[in-house]
Amino acid sequence: MLVWKFERDDAYSVKSVYKDILNHDVAVVQHHVSGNWICIWSLKLPPKVKNFLCRACRNCLPTRFRLQSKGVQYTDRCAVCDSFGEDSTHLFFMCDKSKICWQQSGLWSLLMVIFKPMCLLSYNTWISSKSKFSV
Repeated sequence: MLVWKFERDDAYSVKSVYKDILNHDVAVVQHHVSGNWICIWSLKLPPKVKNFLCRACRNCLPTRFRLQSKGVQYTDRCAVCDSFGEDSTHLFFMCDKSKICWQQSGLWSLLMVIFKPMCLLSYNTWISSKSKFSV
């Protein structure tokens, strides 16, 4: 008799295989981004907005800096202010023009409470990646 070790009742289920892959697959584990993603996915927003938020938080949007890091021959300077590398953090939180938009919407102080630690982490990651390639 065959026994499935990933379930209490020893019965095979796709769910148990999926959980095991997520917990032990090296490719999946190395790409895991820590964070409380449930707070984004539990928001009452359209799925495309939640997807956008997750991609922005993980710095996965096709910003100029990201495109350049993927080999696209393009400047990484901000298209709006031309004074800083255009990554997600800069584009949405650090660019003077985006700050003005957030301040005029009345959401700036709330965003800084929620996202400031993440922004600083992303900014420090960006700075460290720049220093690795400095000549």
